[in-house]
Amino acid sequence: MDTFFAVPFTLIPVCFITFVVLIIVLSIAGAQQRKKRREDLAVFAKQMGLYFNPSKDYSFDERYRFFDTLRQGDSRYAYNILTGDFEGRNIVGFDYHYETSSRDSDGDRTTTSHHFSAVIFQAGLPLTGLTIRPEGAFDRFKRLFGFDDIDFESAEFSRQFHVTSRDRQLAYDVIQPKTMEIMLERPRFYLYFEQGLVMVMRSGQFKPNDYRAALHLVDDILDHIPESTREILEMKRA
Repeated sequence: MDTFFAVPFTLIPVCFITFVVLIIVLSIAGAQQRKKRREDLAVFAKQMGLYFNPSKDYSFDERYRFFDTLRQGDSRYAYNILTGDFEGRNIVGFDYHYETSSRDSDGDRTTTSHHFSAVIFQAGLPLTGLTIRPEGAFDRFKRLFGFDDIDFESAEFSRQFHVTSRDRQLAYDVIQPKTMEIMLERPRFYLYFEQGLVMVMRSGQFKPNDYRAALHLVDDILDHIPESTREILEMKRA
C-alpha cells in the first residue's frame, strides 16, 4: 500500500496565521528602523549645520550621471538627503536605492533592492577620471595576468589601494605622500573623481560616524593637493 504524509487540515490555518504575523512583525521592525535612521540623520545634520530632507529624489541619477555607480539597475532614487557646506566646500550626502532583477531556470523573476550611502563634494578643481578604492582579492589575481593599477612610492599604500586614472599624472598630483599616510590610517572608502566632483562611498549605509569619517577624509585629501598642482589644473580649465 502506498503511504504518504498528510498535513492535518487544522494545522493549515495556524501555519498561515503564523506566516502573516511574521510578515507583519518584520514590516513593523523595518519601519521602526527606517524611522530611527531618519531621526539619527536629522540630529546629525543639525549638529553639522546641514539641511536634511528625507524625501525621494528620482532625478538624482541624471543630475550626477557621470558617476556610473548611480546608473545601476532600475527604480533609482536618492533619499535621506543632507545638503550644505562642510569646511568651505559644498556637499550632498544621501542614501541611494536601486533594483536589479534576475530569472531562474523556470523563468521566474526575482527583484533585489540595493541600498548604500555616499557623499558628493564640490572639489573646486577640475578633477576627473580618477578612482581610488580598497584593493581586493580579484585585483591581486588580475595582476598575475598583467592587469595592474597605478603604483606609488609607498609599497603599503599600493598594496592596500587600487588606483586607476585616465590621467596618470593627475593620480600622482592628487595622492601626495601625506595623503597616503592619511588614507592608510583612516577607514576605507571608495572615491570617484569626476567633473570637478568627488563621490565617497562604500557598500551599505552610513551611520553618522561614517559620514563624519567620509567628510573629513575627502576634505583632507583635497587640502593636501599642492598649490602648484592647483595652478596647473586651473590653467587647463581656462
